[in-house]
Amino acid sequence: MRANAMARVTGLVAALSLTGSAFVVAFAGPSQAAGCVSYNLSENRRAVVVENGCSDTRRVKVVWTRATDSACTQLDAYGGRLIDSRGYPADFDRIESC
Repeated sequence: MRANAMARVTGLVAALSLTGSAFVVAFAGPSQAAGCVSYNLSENRRAVVVENGCSDTRRVKVVWTRATDSACTQLDAYGGRLIDSRGYPADFDRIESC
């Protein structure tokens, strides 16, 4: 009986380990946009122009602090642009792949 209980505990620990690993992977940080995607930011950090310099299309969004993020937008290769802005109290945070 004792061996059976030990086997259950070992199985539970293994399951929790796998679940814990999956949990970490599922909540890994956001994907930053590729290095060939550039942006120009206004002086007050409330307007941004994002440009795709990559050889393929990219999907990106603008992430704002204290404001709603932009929609996920497809940028054409070599020059596709996204222009986005927010009013006060928004502040530019980053560009993410989506």
